[in-house]
Amino acid sequence: MKTYFYSLLVILSFSLGFISCVDNVIDEPPAAEVPVLETNATISDVVDLWVSGQNRLIDTDLVFDAIVVADDESGNFYKNIIVEDETGGITIRIEANNIYSVMPVGRRIYVKARGLYVGDYNGLIQMGFGDDNGDLLTIPFSLVGDEDESVIVPAERFQDVTPATVRMTDLGSEHLSTLIKLEDVQFVVNELGLPYADADNQQTLNRNLEDCDGNSIIVRTSGFSSFAGDEIPSGNGDLLAVYTVFGTTQQLVIRDPADLTMTGERCGEVVVDVPDPNATIGDVLALYQEGNVTAISSDMIFDGVVTANDISGNFFKQIIIEDENDAINIQIDDFDLFNTFYLGRRVVVKAQDLAIGDFNGLPQIGMNDGDNVSRIPSNIYPTKILAAENEGEKTPQIVSISDLQNGDFYNKLIQLNDVEFVSGALGSTFADDANNSALNHDVANCDEESVILRSSGFADFAGVQLPEGNGTLIAIFSVYQGTKQLVVRKIQDVSFTGDRCDGGNTGGVLESLNENFESVASDQDVSLSGWTNTAVQGLRVWRGKEFGGNTYVQATAFQDDQPSMETWLISPKVKMNGNNSLSFRSAQAFYNHDGLSVYVSSDFNGDPSSATWTALSPTLAGNSQANYDWVESGDLDLSSYNGEEIVIGFKYEGEGSGGTTSYIIDDVVITK
Repeated sequence: MKTYFYSLLVILSFSLGFISCVDNVIDEPPAAEVPVLETNATISDVVDLWVSGQNRLIDTDLVFDAIVVADDESGNFYKNIIVEDETGGITIRIEANNIYSVMPVGRRIYVKARGLYVGDYNGLIQMGFGDDNGDLLTIPFSLVGDEDESVIVPAERFQDVTPATVRMTDLGSEHLSTLIKLEDVQFVVNELGLPYADADNQQTLNRNLEDCDGNSIIVRTSGFSSFAGDEIPSGNGDLLAVYTVFGTTQQLVIRDPADLTMTGERCGEVVVDVPDPNATIGDVLALYQEGNVTAISSDMIFDGVVTANDISGNFFKQIIIEDENDAINIQIDDFDLFNTFYLGRRVVVKAQDLAIGDFNGLPQIGMNDGDNVSRIPSNIYPTKILAAENEGEKTPQIVSISDLQNGDFYNKLIQLNDVEFVSGALGSTFADDANNSALNHDVANCDEESVILRSSGFADFAGVQLPEGNGTLIAIFSVYQGTKQLVVRKIQDVSFTGDRCDGGNTGGVLESLNENFESVASDQDVSLSGWTNTAVQGLRVWRGKEFGGNTYVQATAFQDDQPSMETWLISPKVKMNGNNSLSFRSAQAFYNHDGLSVYVSSDFNGDPSSATWTALSPTLAGNSQANYDWVESGDLDLSSYNGEEIVIGFKYEGEGSGGTTSYIIDDVVITK
């Protein structure tokens, strides 16, 4: 329909041009007519037809109009639009990409509802097409267009919808699929510095938003959104979002970071009166003598912004602060420092009676302990290390490996571009999480210059496998007995998704799949290149397990305190090229319910809830098998997907009150 419309414009323009040449008069082409349809219903009339858990055919001539309040331009909404009128909102599923080019935010549309279906996805009411299996499908884009042949008719643009300003505690069913505004909210402190989603692995993530009364709600963001890798704002302020639910879980989906105005002072923080600085970090460093401890006797006060803390476990009982020119490590004898000293917060240090020295060559501030600098005791540091206002995260300084040859960058937040782990390190994990042992790995550029990256065995990413690509690394520059090294603050600071220096591309679509999960760390959440491991309901995801020398992956709701659990482990994309087939092994333990199902999708975009899934029929472990007895799935025919790129989804559903069977999978193979 759009192609036809553009062709008509070209013909019209040519005709007008020809006429103007004859008459020597330049005529303005007539304005396109905006369709106006007669309406007899509202969104609430459609919602009133909905029956929970059913997809109901609309068999009456209902016609309503509404304004688009969210589209797919940023990628955070997939194959759907959110529309709203004065009675409420609803999600409309449409089989197309780039829907925003025809139905952007602010456009009025008319919906001729006869023949469509109204249903829900885990409680969120939606409109679409139906099939014989009772599934709610997307509306073909061919039915979007003119008023005679289409069920959705775009009309005038630039219509305003004023979001309802509500409190978290007042959100209810009347707000579903509507644009709402929350005031005086902020992301919780232990998530500051993190991105909206996992852009590298294109994985959807939840972040927690709170108000100043301690109420909270999830902000859910697709790993395919254009802003997935952006850091969430650290301040307090206002947020616009579409309100949705998944089962009993309330959640918000934002359209674009421009909908967040969160630059104010955070609430709920203890901010004491801080004195004005009379010195800089550089003034303190001027007192430093390598190998010696120097007491600070003068009334020296300096400040800096927190660039590293203990949130990931890779730094222990210390924070790093940095000003415009210099940085320093502060040793503090306490845990969970990130709750007070989050990334981007200004810190004022009253240095009198503290000391500066080093630990094997790295300058540090702490207490004078004779020959060493010791940690500032927990009962003293609150009077010496004062948390001030939030200034926002500091931008790392871009350097090269060759720049890191002296102490100019000690304790500073730096960024290396176009680097990668050396080939000999690939296949390893960041650290030895099983034995809580730190490991060093060499990071190199394409000129084969290298520097050590050191990670603690207590870091929350210790068991994560090193990424194989090339890219950007953000870290704190450190030293140990003359050996230069980098320490990352969080796994998101390592973004290696590009081609390696030798041209090898570790990402993209696979030609086949053979995954035995041997590189997965036991008792750690599965984190494999190309795989998606995500919780749709609850908090648990698939985890690595090891028994008898064999490593596999497992999902279970045993002792889960959440109301329900749904978690997906989804394979990388594999290009089908003939008579492909899938096989795998499954096992169960402590059976009391059938919790495992297996699906294939050719339109997965990182969010299981927005993909089209076709159930497969493998042989699965069940109550007739003994605990941990392996069952072969059989060869599952995928030939109908020849030429397409598909993923395999392993879905586990359970609940701690009854559905607690542990399900195990291993040896996932897709043959060529």
